[in-house]
Amino acid sequence: EYKRQGIPSSFRKDPTNVVVEFISWLETQPSNKRQKAADLGCGLGRNSFYLASRGFSVIAIDLLQDNADAIKSEAERTKLPITAFAQDVSSKWPIIPNSL
Repeated sequence: EYKRQGIPSSFRKDPTNVVVEFISWLETQPSNKRQKAADLGCGLGRNSFYLASRGFSVIAIDLLQDNADAIKSEAERTKLPITAFAQDVSSKWPIIPNSL
């Protein structure tokens, strides 16, 4: 789907509206310091890159190695704090419990 661009969200660059709205709400809160975020099923990272540009350190996880590699490359190019992994949800995630 990513190569064929068959699913619209597989090739969009803009973050999803719910993520944008959440960050807008978060910015109105008294304690809105940025820390860490996890983007599960990240695809090509459109939400990961948005979150990183808004001050979060992001762990991006997707099933496809090609997607994780593309995110790693773009994160390095843009110098954004994103770490990407490829794995399925049945495997242990590379996130320390209670760390987010």
